[in-house]
Amino acid sequence: MFHYCAPGFHQIARSFRLSLGLAAGFVLGSLMVPVFPPVQATENSNLPVQPLSIEAQRELFLSVEQQISQRRFNDARSQMQSLLGYPLYPYLEAEFLAQNLSYANEEVIAEFLSEYAGTPLDNSLRRQWLNFLIDQNDAERFLLYYQG
Repeated sequence: MFHYCAPGFHQIARSFRLSLGLAAGFVLGSLMVPVFPPVQATENSNLPVQPLSIEAQRELFLSVEQQISQRRFNDARSQMQSLLGYPLYPYLEAEFLAQNLSYANEEVIAEFLSEYAGTPLDNSLRRQWLNFLIDQNDAERFLLYYQG
């Protein structure tokens, strides 16, 4: 089967991978990953909101980080709500998205990349997203997200 790719895609993709030292990419195309919307604050007027201490936030952050690494995404997502104001929250979100690369999550990934453009968070997630797109042989989207 022949796949059409935009002119220059393979050269850009190859140089992108080589510049990262990744001669062989990860095969994610056959994996099914869950779709998760971004965590948003919710209001429930019946329950008083008790802010967590910085120590409690730190402990919860480490717990959620471990849940993400163990691919317990539903548990992690439900607890991330409590960390929305925590300074390291974007790192959790980036790791969560990196563990859930799929076309179904493209809108959330694009929003994250836009919000954190030019930061280490953007660079790391963008690199992983571009590798995912290379593995999918998706030249059009690769060129859209590539910032050479």
